[in-house]
Amino acid sequence: MPTKINIDLKLSRKQKDAWDKLHDRITDYILFGGGAGGAKSWLGVVWQITQRLQYAGTRGFIGREELTRCKKTTLRTFMKACAFYGLPVGKDKLIYYNAQDSVIKFANGSLIDILELKFQPRDPLYERFGSSEYTDGFIDEAGEVNFLAFDVLKSRVGRHLNDKYDIPSKILLTSNPKKGWLYNTFYAPFQKGVLTKNHAFIQSLIGDNPFREKDAKKNLANLTNKAQRERLLYGNWEYSDEPDQLIPYDLIYGAVGNIPAEGDRYIAHALGVDVARFGDDDSVITRIQSSILKNIWKYRGLRTNELADKIMVKQSLHSIFSGDVKVDGDGIGGGTLDSLSEKGVKAMEIHSGGKPSKDPDDQFGLVYANIRTQLWYEFKDRLQDKDFGIDVKLMETEEFDQFIEDVTAIKYKVVNDKTIALEPKEQLKKRIGRSPDVGDSVVYGTADISNEVEFCFALV
Repeated sequence: MPTKINIDLKLSRKQKDAWDKLHDRITDYILFGGGAGGAKSWLGVVWQITQRLQYAGTRGFIGREELTRCKKTTLRTFMKACAFYGLPVGKDKLIYYNAQDSVIKFANGSLIDILELKFQPRDPLYERFGSSEYTDGFIDEAGEVNFLAFDVLKSRVGRHLNDKYDIPSKILLTSNPKKGWLYNTFYAPFQKGVLTKNHAFIQSLIGDNPFREKDAKKNLANLTNKAQRERLLYGNWEYSDEPDQLIPYDLIYGAVGNIPAEGDRYIAHALGVDVARFGDDDSVITRIQSSILKNIWKYRGLRTNELADKIMVKQSLHSIFSGDVKVDGDGIGGGTLDSLSEKGVKAMEIHSGGKPSKDPDDQFGLVYANIRTQLWYEFKDRLQDKDFGIDVKLMETEEFDQFIEDVTAIKYKVVNDKTIALEPKEQLKKRIGRSPDVGDSVVYGTADISNEVEFCFALV
């Protein structure tokens, strides 16, 4: 039988909403927060404390990307909660933290493991959690955590005394607004009203926390950085600009409805094609007319020759020259190019890892790491110079949402003070939970690199 505990939880209304989800029979994964000061971590540690006290011998986890930060922040909140509720902490007391083993022990035999969820190249599949068995768990600041860590831990909860006590398995996640897998998995579906029943998103901002320090809200309002203020004070998930973000949110949205003037970089008509490499990737075709993004088409599970047929239909329908069909030629993309060539379409072949055709136009002597970096930087230049537009009709589509997410997710760095390099695509995929297929397709469509082509229409 569960142990009866008497703790006056003193929850805010938003915390109470989340608390109900943490104890229902429908929701498996709850994202709580979406702003600073909304008492996110407090909710997580109090939930873990009450679960372990109420159900003897159960085992939960509290995880964060880095163990050091978890100990300095989340664990500190845990201890504050224990003090607030008058729960004795120390060796041979009700609750004891074993720093050496990173585990919190309860007098009734329950445990909470403190986990580091950081991606490790030597353990890319998070196999270190493969044999763990948990009742439930809490991921703090989940926006910093790799999607695969969450995905693996989903399989580890509900495996320790859940049946004995008839308690559901749950994972609670907290985070400030951040583009990536949390946005794609929770926030965007929530906004569209299509969030699956076993997922929940509850936004709690500083104004929803009646227990906040009196100057906390004022301090957030005084933030100079607009993106930070929008994210942390107002819970705006669209403002996720970061120092290493190549294209900020405002810049890409500034292209919506823009009608570019004709000039050296004017694109009369083009198709950009990103070819799927893995089973969970999409092949994407995008159409640009008069330097305006007009269409985005996504396909899953197509063979290279089938994708070639789709390209030729679009090319013929919109009267596009073969040389203005720009195809990702890396990997199996070569198969699509071969299929096009056999049918008389000599498309522009783009090798993302190839040598750039030119260097950045600046005074610092920088160079691009590869063609992909060059194309993305030139796309950013187009946006800055108002040489690219987005048809307003696209804003109503799911594909447009993915395009915005893809573009604002691209990060860069300067290597050895000379080379500009984008975050590797595989690393980006792990961070946001998928490949930036739509963004890459659009950038390929804007490519302006030398290539010997035959200017002819496809016959289909």
